[in-house]
Order: sequence, then C-alpha cells, then structure tokens
Amino acid sequence: MGNCALLGREAHVWDDKEASKELVTICARHAESDRLSRWLTDSLVPFVHRMGAYRLVKPNTADVESGIRIHADDSLLAVANTITTVLASLLPTVCTIVLYFSPSTLTSLGLIVVFTFLFSFILAVATDARRVEIFAATAAFAAVEVVFVGATGNSVAISATGQRG
Repeated sequence: MGNCALLGREAHVWDDKEASKELVTICARHAESDRLSRWLTDSLVPFVHRMGAYRLVKPNTADVESGIRIHADDSLLAVANTITTVLASLLPTVCTIVLYFSPSTLTSLGLIVVFTFLFSFILAVATDARRVEIFAATAAFAAVEVVFVGATGNSVAISATGQRG
C-alpha cells in the first residue's frame, strides 16, 4: 500500500482531538524521569520534528511505509541528565566567583537573592525533588552564600594589579 496505510475514516483518526486522547503507546515512559526530561521528550522533540529537523537525525527505527519514526527515550534522558549535571556543578561555581568580585555587601546580598532563586528554580525543573527537599537544599545553598560573603568581607577593594588587598 505504500505511504497510505489508512484510508477513509481511519485516515483522519489522529486529527480528532477527542479520539487522540484515547490512543496509547505500548512502550511505557521512564517512571523516574523529571520535568526537564519530560519536557524534552514530550514538547521539544515534537516541536523540532514539526520544524523538519527529523531529516537531520537518523532515528533508531523508521517504518518507511507508514512514515512513523521512533526516537529512543534513553538518548533524550541522557541529554537531560547531562544538562542537569552541568547546571549542578556550574551554578555554585559561578555564584562563588561572582560573589568574590562583588563590589559591596549590598550588591552581594542582591546577588544571593538572584542565585538562590536560580538554584531553587533549577531544582524544581530539573529534578523530581519534593517541595520540602527543595526548600531544605535552597536554605542550605543560601546559608553557604551568606557565610561566604561574610568571610570574604566584600568591602576590600581590588588593586590596579587585580589583587584583592
């Protein structure tokens, strides 16, 4: 039959929004996937596919007759895990460097607010942590930032050679 396996009423079964809610997949999604992983697999991949990028990436399986392409969730989960790992190591490092070169304590306190918000937002989006766990981790992160600012004494000026003195 070629590329027209469904004819007649069956050809438009996926056009009906109510009927498409009843369609299911046999392959279950990973139960441990977080919001970032679900966003990648459920929103970003279909969007990129609609934009025509499916031609650039060879899927694991392709049914030539029906035009159905199957993308493995494992590779998308690996991308999400990589993004999460990079953010987890980058955010505290960037925060420390920026706070070290902050010109005043007031500026440092404003930066603490910004970095603490970013930290909690990333935890909420990139993990499946419960609210109490996010709250505890955010409080600990903010406490470390405040102790760092207090220990470095941001009133020290940077000399012309770039040394703190």
